[in-house]
Amino acid sequence: STLGVLLGIAFVWRVAARLWGERWAMLALALAGFNQMILQEGNDARMYGLLFGAAAMTLWAFIGWLDRGRRRDFVWLVVAGIFGLSLHLLYLLVSAVLIIFVLKRRAAFPDRWRGALAAGFLPLVVLAPLIVAWAMLQHKVGQAHGWQPFDLTDALRMMIMVFAGDHHVLGSRPVQ
Repeated sequence: STLGVLLGIAFVWRVAARLWGERWAMLALALAGFNQMILQEGNDARMYGLLFGAAAMTLWAFIGWLDRGRRRDFVWLVVAGIFGLSLHLLYLLVSAVLIIFVLKRRAAFPDRWRGALAAGFLPLVVLAPLIVAWAMLQHKVGQAHGWQPFDLTDALRMMIMVFAGDHHVLGSRPVQ
């Protein structure tokens, strides 16, 4: 988890440097490096720190593919997708945003949008059996007694609370 968070923070810095320059990259580095949620997940032996690292690596590879179109950026994009999706279904949000972005902005990238779209869908295809198995399972929601089926509303509420700072979704610790 700690390694995933450290790699994720490094990828955040690289993405910010590529998009906005070194000065803004230092601000992005500070925001990611001092984010309580990221630091907390780096200390827990759970998949969320690695998931953060996979999402940041995906963004780095995605921008690299759209900018340069090098084969290794495509490979890193697919590898990050498979890695992230094999960690947690939350990675489907990263895949969905990538696919929607490519479809909406394909005119801006006439040479590379098909490759980016393929890299977004390829992890979904490779891990389809795992996704189907996960969808058949249920998860425990909050303090509920027993197991509840997955609910998109509950997932969105939990994501909003993470960013709004209401409380930690995995426990009762406050999030600043």
